[in-house]
Amino acid sequence: MKYATIMMKTMAAGALALGLISQAAAMGGTGARTLEPGTSTLQQVAGTQRYALEVGQASQLDIRSRNVVGYAGAPHFRLNGVLLDEQRNVVGTAEQVGGGQIALNQAVQPGRYVFEVRGNVLGGKREGVNQYILQTRLL
Repeated sequence: MKYATIMMKTMAAGALALGLISQAAAMGGTGARTLEPGTSTLQQVAGTQRYALEVGQASQLDIRSRNVVGYAGAPHFRLNGVLLDEQRNVVGTAEQVGGGQIALNQAVQPGRYVFEVRGNVLGGKREGVNQYILQTRLL
């Protein structure tokens, strides 16, 4: 009888924890870094990175990734990027521009956006560095 009670309490605690995690995820916490006009710091190619961006007036948003300059060898990764609005709708998709890099040029209205970058490290000999920077402009 004690074993069954302990198991039921454990299962209830687990269900409660999962419910709280799901609720926190649904509340919109992006865990995103802030993306501002200019050049970002070095970013690692590791899973999905999120960058929050606030637009104050109707603009043309231009975001481009660049390989880290000054390191020998080619990058051994591929990036993909999407621009999401506050409701997490995709409003723009970055284009592949060669060498695993991406570029997004999108008309945007005032509001908050998240630029998601997903990086995949490719196989093979790795002589380069799997890092990138983002160059952001609002025109």
